[in-house]
Amino acid sequence: MTASPILSPVDSDGNLSNNSSNFINSKIMNHLQPKKSNNFDNLFEKVMNELKEDFSTNFISNFNENEQEILSERFKQFFDHSVFGGKLSRSRLGFAIYECLKPDATKIELKQALTVILTIELLQATFLVVDDIMDGGETRRGKPCWHRIQGIGNMALNHALRLQNYVNLAILKTIPNHKNLLLILKTVWETIQTTSDGQELDGISCTSTKYLNFERYKQIVENKTSRYTFYHPISIGLYLADETTYLSQVLNISNMFGYYFQVQDDYLDFLDNDELTGKTSCDIQEGKCTWFSCKTIEILSKTNEKKYDLFINLYGKNDEKSIKDARKIMLEYYSFIIMLKRILSSSTTNWTIIGRNFSKTNNVLAKKIVEKTTGNVTIVELESIPESSKPRLDVDDHSKCVLCRANLPTKVKYTDVLILEQFMREDGTVLPQELTGLCRKQQLTVERCVMQAHWAGLFPDKTLPDFDRTGYKRFNRYWDDDFDMYKTAVKVKPGIMFYIHQYNPRGSLFKSPKNVK
Repeated sequence: MTASPILSPVDSDGNLSNNSSNFINSKIMNHLQPKKSNNFDNLFEKVMNELKEDFSTNFISNFNENEQEILSERFKQFFDHSVFGGKLSRSRLGFAIYECLKPDATKIELKQALTVILTIELLQATFLVVDDIMDGGETRRGKPCWHRIQGIGNMALNHALRLQNYVNLAILKTIPNHKNLLLILKTVWETIQTTSDGQELDGISCTSTKYLNFERYKQIVENKTSRYTFYHPISIGLYLADETTYLSQVLNISNMFGYYFQVQDDYLDFLDNDELTGKTSCDIQEGKCTWFSCKTIEILSKTNEKKYDLFINLYGKNDEKSIKDARKIMLEYYSFIIMLKRILSSSTTNWTIIGRNFSKTNNVLAKKIVEKTTGNVTIVELESIPESSKPRLDVDDHSKCVLCRANLPTKVKYTDVLILEQFMREDGTVLPQELTGLCRKQQLTVERCVMQAHWAGLFPDKTLPDFDRTGYKRFNRYWDDDFDMYKTAVKVKPGIMFYIHQYNPRGSLFKSPKNVK
């Protein structure tokens, strides 16, 4: 029986394969896209063109006619290049919340709400333009960065500043009498301030590898990504619908979404594929504090001091050899990349965790069924009762094992070669538990399944280290699900029984069993 070809996440050159990158790009990004709205799609083009026209002509009436035309044309070019072309996930999220809370909104109210919510895309454009200048980016959304356009250069900063100032003006013009106008403007100002502070911390973290740790990474994500990517659009949608009850819970959930989103963005940047990501990959040469740099340093500091020192010296250098060598070291531990891919692609796990976090907040009201009997009439109704101060569920009390959290419909078997390969080295042996991140039970299960898969010939491209094969006859067959190698291994396969060592990464891989009679 011939085994099926195995899809490796790393190609022959040590780079992540297209199979991995396409999987992430197609499956994960879709999780963050809100359900499409007909109202959004029908009004989007009209509202956005109105914003562009107003932005390009606002406050230039004091110039001569010729200068007005020049300025207006330049601002329109900037708007078309920098604002359009995004996925619109932020504005769709905010508008979906507004529609959900205000199902009876009139056409005028829908247009006003969409106008305010689309200023999120304008604010996003200002952040991207400034970020590209600071990072020295080459491409963004599949196009050259705005400051790379001939004749623009550092003037891009002035354009970004003008667009940022226009956001508040557009909101004031659109909803001058809205009940929560000041709260909406306050949210915009806080988002700009918080994101700027997060950007500053991100820049400081590039100055030394001592800042590359998950504590620093979490702070950068919460301030630079979570705030304007999730909390800002959600809170704007809530304010427009005049619903402000759960804003404290929204901030906590937004931080969780933001972490998920930023780790995914780090993965895409790590792929170093401009066609796939639409932007230039520059995290390694800039010494950015990313999920991958923090994880690599965490692993190397515990397992390989020599490579740890080498990686510290290479990471953040802007020459081609240093970038290639640093990337090679990170790819040597690609098992954690594959585990990350599994976590990111498991939508059920992530949304469940976020839902549990929301449900354990103290301000959420629980429902209690109450029966009231009056004569021959029994009334069944629900009563809202305050939640106890003690959380109902703390996810941290549960196992952090990747396989346990994935909640697979069936247990892993030795025929699941694609899953098993994610925890294996190139020589066919299993990585130790400190690198796989599995619990003790799942680690033993994976080791057992890998052994059976080798016996069945399911890893023809894996070359195990040489060992004594005296009296050993190689089999190429499948066993049924009740097969227990620990009870029947010596009887079924006389000679040497090997096992995969889970403690020492380069220790003895095989042991001879005692004679079984």
